[in-house]
Amino acid sequence: MGHKTRETKTDYASDVGDEEWAFCAPYRTLMKEDAPQREYTLRGLFNAVRYMVRAGCPWRMIPNDLPPWYTVQQQAQRWIAAGCFEAMAHDLREVLRLVAQKAAVPSAEILDGRTLQSTPESGSRAGTVRSLCGDGTQPCCSAISTRPEEPRWIAKRRPCWEIFDTPIPREYLLGCVALARGDSARAEPLFQAARTVMEADARNFKSDPFRRVQLGILYAYLGLKDEALREGVRAMELLPESRDALEGPKVAAGVALIYARTGETDRAIVAIERLLTTPGSVAGAFEASMTVADLRARWGWDPLRHDPRFKKLIEGPEPKTNY
Repeated sequence: MGHKTRETKTDYASDVGDEEWAFCAPYRTLMKEDAPQREYTLRGLFNAVRYMVRAGCPWRMIPNDLPPWYTVQQQAQRWIAAGCFEAMAHDLREVLRLVAQKAAVPSAEILDGRTLQSTPESGSRAGTVRSLCGDGTQPCCSAISTRPEEPRWIAKRRPCWEIFDTPIPREYLLGCVALARGDSARAEPLFQAARTVMEADARNFKSDPFRRVQLGILYAYLGLKDEALREGVRAMELLPESRDALEGPKVAAGVALIYARTGETDRAIVAIERLLTTPGSVAGAFEASMTVADLRARWGWDPLRHDPRFKKLIEGPEPKTNY
């Protein structure tokens, strides 16, 4: 009697379509479809994996009309070990780029460094190094891609990011991308578009220090020194460190970035030296997050790179906090 593979007929929203399966099948076939040890079809197993991922359920909660959970889990592990998912994603990306009349291989990548401890003794002030995320989850502009097209997470969401409950317009982030790549001509209209939104938002929340300091940073990127310094001073008046030792240093760090971007180098260095040893929380998603690791990695501090005092700060370990 010949071997017969079991069919699993389901109608879940996560089931792969015929055209999709035609693309996926070659990447999933680690052995012949009619191999004697195969009890369930590859498509049925793949549908079960898609159901688990889409529903976010444990393996054991896969519905009974799909293959058994242990069979699905074993096959998924084989696919992962063989690099099947990575290969399919890689080729699909190239196909989509070619369809869009772009080069198959991007010119650069968007990396997410997550969290790295900068020095053992830094404790809760360990350095937080992040960069542009391409998955649309928690992006921030600390390292910038040089690929020419717009990052997908920026294209899909507006505002696509919030920091301290302050909405950051899509144009602001695209302006940061352009400015970090040295394309100030492209950054200018993007920042001007963001300015309209952020100024209106600041008017609606006049007593919000974080909206003020974020607007000040925008002005600094636009080269509007007086306006940037004005917003920075106002932000520190609204939330001084003497009143809020946890959140106040974040505002002060934003003002330090304003100093750095407006040519106030001495004031920026003094503020940085003090903040690096000041107790307070570290917001890794904030572009002015104040740790030595952030100062090394973030493009916003580039105007200070040639200052010997700044070089000394970033070449040394994370300073000890003064309590």
